[in-house]
Formats: sequence, C-alpha cells, structure tokens
Amino acid sequence: MHIAAYKIWLEITIPGIEKLRNTWLQKATIHESSEDRAHSFHGCNTLTVGQEFSGYVSQLDHGLKAIKNTLPHCRNWHWVEPQFGTGINTPPVMRKM
Repeated sequence: MHIAAYKIWLEITIPGIEKLRNTWLQKATIHESSEDRAHSFHGCNTLTVGQEFSGYVSQLDHGLKAIKNTLPHCRNWHWVEPQFGTGINTPPVMRKM
C-alpha cells in the first residue's frame, strides 16, 4: 500500500495539484487589478476576482506542503516481513532471531 500511495502521490497527485495551482496563480495575476468583484456571504467585504483566486492558490500551497511532509513517512517500507513460523521470505540473519 505504501509503495502504491507513494507512487500515485509523486506521479499523479502532486503534479496535478501543482498544475491547478499554477493555473489559478495566472488567473489571480490576470484579474489582480480588474474592477470585477466576487461576492461575499456577508455582503460588506467584497473581494476582487484576483483575491479570490489567490486564496485558492494559498490553500493549494498548504495542501502540497502537507502532502510533501508525509512522503518521508510513507517511504519507510518494510521490504522483508517474515511469515510466522516458517521463515519464508526472510534472510538467514532474521531467521535466527
């Protein structure tokens, strides 16, 4: 499981999130000075569309940081796990334990 998750995170998840982040960053810079306003639920604090996209970029940055922080923990694979009682799949050193 760890190997599969690690591989998917490196090959699919992280590049996909980075691509989405870069696209939203482009949108934020394009709409940075535009007069368009995004609505807010409170009605008193309006945001520009660029500010809205920069918030999404910030959330993705935090998510990427969290994923990248878990990768070293996922990399701790136990390549050799002995079968109970038989010693199958174990090196001779572990059979003596």
